[in-house]
Amino acid sequence: MSSQSVPAVRFSDATRVQKLDSHTYRANLEKGFCIVAVPNGGYVGSCMLAAAADRLAERRQPDMITAHFEYPERTFPGPAIIKIEDIKLGSNISRLHLTLWQGKMLSEAPWIDPASSSRKILAYSIHADLNNFDGFSLPTGYEVTEGAALPPQPDFNRLKTKGAMMCGRSRLCPRAPKSGTPCATGSSLCRARALLLPG
Repeated sequence: MSSQSVPAVRFSDATRVQKLDSHTYRANLEKGFCIVAVPNGGYVGSCMLAAAADRLAERRQPDMITAHFEYPERTFPGPAIIKIEDIKLGSNISRLHLTLWQGKMLSEAPWIDPASSSRKILAYSIHADLNNFDGFSLPTGYEVTEGAALPPQPDFNRLKTKGAMMCGRSRLCPRAPKSGTPCATGSSLCRARALLLPG
């Protein structure tokens, strides 16, 4: 079995899209971003979001807030057409419907042949400009407490000198033991915690 090397392509180059008209873009799905023979879904979604960002560039809404993707059919490496439908264009937030098509491509609008092209991916996305996006705040009654602080950093040097953690039991200690104090349950999780935590 011979392995064929695929030339490395930078992600920024692999997600570059070409504008065909105000709502249509062309992308080229690269072999280097495939899992076996199918382009990675996150990579293809990034191509679609690159088209969305370009569509909303003149509205100054470069930041994607949310995106939902559906993958009814497999994509394949090669050319693809991304069509964008404006669901709602707002002064602060805009919503888009994106579809990615593959199959027979046309050299002019409508760019795809519905009889021999197929819709591979559908997406909805919401965009805004986070630098100029102000929401309102409401008092909640919640506040940051000392108990909500992050746990101390593990002492990995101590782990090296004391040895590896033991695993195997699933019981959790009802309360965290002090450093060096054995847990009443004998849980390996508690032994590991005592070994890792400083002090």
